[in-house]
Amino acid sequence: MLMSTPPFTVGRPVLLDGPPPPLEGARLLLDGPVPRLLVVYHEPTPEEIAAVQLGRADLGLYHRDGVAALAARFGEPTDPARVEVLAPLVLFGRSVDPGPPALRTAQVALCDAARLLVRSLRSVSLPAAFLHAARCASRVQTARFASAAAAVRAHEAALRALTVPDALRCAVARAHLRGPRTALANG
Repeated sequence: MLMSTPPFTVGRPVLLDGPPPPLEGARLLLDGPVPRLLVVYHEPTPEEIAAVQLGRADLGLYHRDGVAALAARFGEPTDPARVEVLAPLVLFGRSVDPGPPALRTAQVALCDAARLLVRSLRSVSLPAAFLHAARCASRVQTARFASAAAAVRAHEAALRALTVPDALRCAVARAHLRGPRTALANG
């Protein structure tokens, strides 16, 4: 049985099940009542923290033949502190709660890579299309791959050359946010 990850809290480390997140990258967590995007940066600067917490956000869910990923871009296009991440979305054998019909509140947390300490936290509204696309990806992955390990290998191979702009351009679900719906804290 999959355990729900404890809530994110600014100034506290994130406790994760499974493999450690990459040195810089992201992980989309759908194991609880609130979808959560964990953005991991080696040593986030104050400007990168502000970009994730307060800046414009562009989110996209990429899905091709069972290979899925969440692409995210935070900050203004000309901002040198702009943060871009691509999170593989391996949902083999998992059910994804569709949630309310229109919008679903989600959390975005920026952590440093060394201690997985939450540096900022932001609440955003995701369109239901995101969770619908994730449910479709889960069904396709379960039908296409023989095991979760096979799904992980396929994701590693397919996503190696995919860039954040490419994933956003080909996304099956998108969300554009001008600023935070709610800025919870900044550490």
